[in-house]
Amino acid sequence: VDARGKMTGALEYAADMEMPRMLHIHLVRSKEVHAEILKIDYEKALEMPGVETVITSEDVPGEDRFGVYYHDQPVLAKGKIRFYGEPVVAIVAETLEDAEEAEKGVEITYKKLPVVSNIQEAIECKAVLHEDHPDNIVSTTCVQKGNVEEGFKSSEIIIEKDFSTQAVDHAYLETEAGISYCDPDGTIVVKSCDQDITHHRVLLAKILGMPINKVRVIMSPVGGGFGGKEDMIYQAILAIATLKTNQPVKLVFSREDSMIGSCKRHPVTMHYKIGLKSDGKIQAVKAEIRSDGGAYCFSTKGTVAKSAICGAGPYQIENVKVTATGYYTNNTPSGAMRTFGVLQPTFAIESLMDICSE
Repeated sequence: VDARGKMTGALEYAADMEMPRMLHIHLVRSKEVHAEILKIDYEKALEMPGVETVITSEDVPGEDRFGVYYHDQPVLAKGKIRFYGEPVVAIVAETLEDAEEAEKGVEITYKKLPVVSNIQEAIECKAVLHEDHPDNIVSTTCVQKGNVEEGFKSSEIIIEKDFSTQAVDHAYLETEAGISYCDPDGTIVVKSCDQDITHHRVLLAKILGMPINKVRVIMSPVGGGFGGKEDMIYQAILAIATLKTNQPVKLVFSREDSMIGSCKRHPVTMHYKIGLKSDGKIQAVKAEIRSDGGAYCFSTKGTVAKSAICGAGPYQIENVKVTATGYYTNNTPSGAMRTFGVLQPTFAIESLMDICSE
């Protein structure tokens, strides 16, 4: 139905949008991976040409927490950096070039903390990322049927294998982008390439400390999402910038911003054990699936649950035990990406089916 608009270029994507008196945002991102924020000094940036204002976590008027399953993420880094590229400061200026140049006037002092770079280091608690999750576990789901140990006892062939998958970027053609402005009646409006506007409107109202009827979220045409635009990683920054300046504000991620700052497909390690009769009848499947959720929960709780549910594949098996766990690490956050937690265990179980067939 929208082919004509796309073909002719008439369809307006978020990055195409323009408004009178519109300001632009540049995000100052952390060059540290895990660190305590000791001081943010942006006085020099405020004095630079074209700069309208500078925003930090101190400027959040309401609840500075949001997320999909857990509200574990601040609008801008607050007190602590948890992954490389996490936004700390938002510079709002008349042009994007002015905003980017003003980064030279921002000084952030850090105290480095131990880095949790993989699942094993998360299990060993090399460092704790979130105080309310002292074991670094985001969530665990276990799907169990029958008795797997009895199933293995009745098996004539038993195969055990380890599998792993890497992080994958969505690489949508359209990077994250949006614009915000105030309607004459005081309603804050955020237009962005957003896959979950109803949920994000609720979150924005809490973050802004405004009644929900004064917050409007509009989904612009999405130039590729694949789950990666379900997370509200910049819309609140836009809204706060508009409230602070009383002007329309635009934010467009560069490709580098998108690669560094948006969620990825979960890297996963999997240990599988399968037992069969000599005629090929599957007697039991036992699996341990461990997902690297990165610095914040995003969609990890849901993807972990889905990987447990689908971990044994589409086969009729009497004895199954699949345990799936997501962990916090100092890697880029993991989130929703096509098949939502199913691709990784499917790779493992189907590889096992090939091995068993041979």
